[in-house]
Amino acid sequence: MQQHQNFKGFIPFFVLVLVVVLSGCGGQSESQSVTPAATSTPVPPPTAAPAEPEPTATLAPTVAVVEPTAEQRAESRVESPGGELDMRTLPRFADAEVIYEDKATTIYVTSAEVATVADFSRQELGALGWQEYTQPNTAMADDPSMEQLTFKKDGQGLSVFITVAPAQDNKTSVQYAPIPLLADLPALADASNIEFSDSQLYLSYTTPSDFDAVIAFYREQLVAPEWQEVTDRSAVEPERTQLLFAGKEMALWLELTPAGDGLTKVVLQPMSNEEIAALGNSETPPPAATGEAESVETDGSGLEQLPLPSDAQEVNYDTDFQEITFNSPSNINKLVEFYRQALPAQGWTEDDTIALVSSSLAALEFARGDASLSLTIMNLGAGQDTDVILSVSGEMAAAPGTDSDASETDESPPPADAGELVAEDKDGLPVPDNYENFSDENSPYRRSLYVTSPSPVKALFEFYNRELSARGWLALPSTVGATDDKTTQLYENPDGQLDLRLTKNSSGGTDINLTVKMIAAAKKDGILPPSGQARIYFGNFTDGQIVFNINQKEIKVEVQDPAQTSMEGVPFVDVPPGEHAFTLTLPGETPMSDKITVGQDETWALVGGPGGALPLQMY
Repeated sequence: MQQHQNFKGFIPFFVLVLVVVLSGCGGQSESQSVTPAATSTPVPPPTAAPAEPEPTATLAPTVAVVEPTAEQRAESRVESPGGELDMRTLPRFADAEVIYEDKATTIYVTSAEVATVADFSRQELGALGWQEYTQPNTAMADDPSMEQLTFKKDGQGLSVFITVAPAQDNKTSVQYAPIPLLADLPALADASNIEFSDSQLYLSYTTPSDFDAVIAFYREQLVAPEWQEVTDRSAVEPERTQLLFAGKEMALWLELTPAGDGLTKVVLQPMSNEEIAALGNSETPPPAATGEAESVETDGSGLEQLPLPSDAQEVNYDTDFQEITFNSPSNINKLVEFYRQALPAQGWTEDDTIALVSSSLAALEFARGDASLSLTIMNLGAGQDTDVILSVSGEMAAAPGTDSDASETDESPPPADAGELVAEDKDGLPVPDNYENFSDENSPYRRSLYVTSPSPVKALFEFYNRELSARGWLALPSTVGATDDKTTQLYENPDGQLDLRLTKNSSGGTDINLTVKMIAAAKKDGILPPSGQARIYFGNFTDGQIVFNINQKEIKVEVQDPAQTSMEGVPFVDVPPGEHAFTLTLPGETPMSDKITVGQDETWALVGGPGGALPLQMY
């Protein structure tokens, strides 16, 4: 048996899709605003930043369903030597069943509901001094099957991803993973509704503390010699207080305003030299805002209608792809604010159920008539400019009130019939414009897309035959199976095969599943089993050799290096389709028994770790 040397994408693939496999869905869900952060990289030391105060360790009301033992609570307060956060020490429900754990990632499942586990996590982590935060300008949807929580403490970030896991008998899965922070800003221990960005350095929150207490806190935190208060640029008033603290590398602008109900709104963010100079003698200036949109001539494609901030640089119009790209010295939050004002003024409506605004990336979707607009804003930090992409799909009508709006002629294409479904593109696959609940799963060789639609099965079958044909997919007539309640159809193109499944759901609409197999890529990388069989690769997510026994074969799997980029030498077996029992033996431990079910012509991976073996479908 060949021992493992390297495996192209195996360990990185495991890290990226681990949450997908546990939850049964992946990618960006229509009801989530943040892609789950799953990283197995230890938290690096944060860059120089003001120290955060030690929050008061006051326990929230106890969760009635289950409470950790005293030993668990004590253990969870321990950090690894040197201050590095160890995911294994964080709180777990009493009935936790560990799926995988190491210093950088811990995953467990519990029988408790998602909301109950989320409340438990907030309570226990809050008691340990962790402060929950969200990215600025991020809309958080209410999804009872999933919650993504983020916390920070002493310059360290923490992601807690909680979701229903169909692959684990619909138990609730909890994944702890570190979030490396570039820098931190201090917040009072009683802060709530915290919005924080480490790359753009922005912090806002509300607190029951009054102005005097907040001012005293920051004068204590931002002290000499690192920080000096610039008193001639500060203003302390009953309705608004603004303080400027100058540091060696930046200045921080603190603004306090009443938030109602006895609360104080606190905003702390950097201020550039230009913004400081612009303050003059004004006592209450806000930080400089992004400028108004420019008017730029194009060839009449409609892109000239779209607004640009006044500081847009290196603007490029690509009429073939209906795309504008530019960069800007403004940060992500300012550009998000600019477009959330400028685009609605032109008649665009934001779909805030899929808004994503993080410290390094913002992705927003807008619609106007038959056109959709995707706004992507990226900043890699370290003094880089912010890159912006505006991408339009569909027929972009003139903005309301523009000259081109009044100059339309009868040569314009007629509008679609009221009942006709219009396609929207999701990474190369069509979905109907009335879709809901989007999610997808991805691997280098397989992709599944899931949406629902209120339209009936028959209408959607006609829609997909039309749209997939237009995209180069050829229907295989012998594979169709159609009824009013369920339809299946296979399609092919030179790169692979697409399986369409339409099923009537309980609400009278349709569940849509598109699964694409990248056959050409899988053949090129040599991962396909012999015809009619299934292949199982074996991975090792431990620090030592592990042993699988399956179909009377012993497979020894050495430690696998994620830096390797070839699949050559990775141990695997080809087996008949169906259920297969296997055992996994870790060094010095009793063998663990389990089963895996594989289908004809499928490729799977079994990844061994301290909690057992995790099955991953690769193809």
